[in-house]
Amino acid sequence: MSIININDFFMANLAELTVKQAAALSKWQKIKGKACHSNPEMPKCQLETGQEMPPCLDIEEGWRRILRDKKRRQREKEEKKVAKESKWRQLPNGVYTTAEARPNAYIPEDDPLGLPVPFGRFPPIKPRPQGAHMRHYRNPTIKPLEI
Repeated sequence: MSIININDFFMANLAELTVKQAAALSKWQKIKGKACHSNPEMPKCQLETGQEMPPCLDIEEGWRRILRDKKRRQREKEEKKVAKESKWRQLPNGVYTTAEARPNAYIPEDDPLGLPVPFGRFPPIKPRPQGAHMRHYRNPTIKPLEI
């Protein structure tokens, strides 16, 4: 390799490096420009924080709003948890259940055990009367066992 080839190689690398450096510088300037244009008070806030002064009032109000929203979301989360837990009821024996509380209107007051009385004269366990379709069925005949 000759000195001319080496010189061309270095010049090409230097030109490529310069292009990349210019691209990086332009991107940095865009970022700085967007930071200043999106919030015009940014330079003022940076100056005040550099002088150990409190930040701008708008930033403080924004921070308070963020904290207020955070507390509100936390409170809603706790209320949802309480509502979910309120479905659980503690029985007298200490067990928790989600069953509906039994109505005590039909529990006799003079009964020492407090057992519920069935619903009037038609308790829910009373069998229904047989329908007309039962005439098509025959009772099973039981065969005697032979031993």
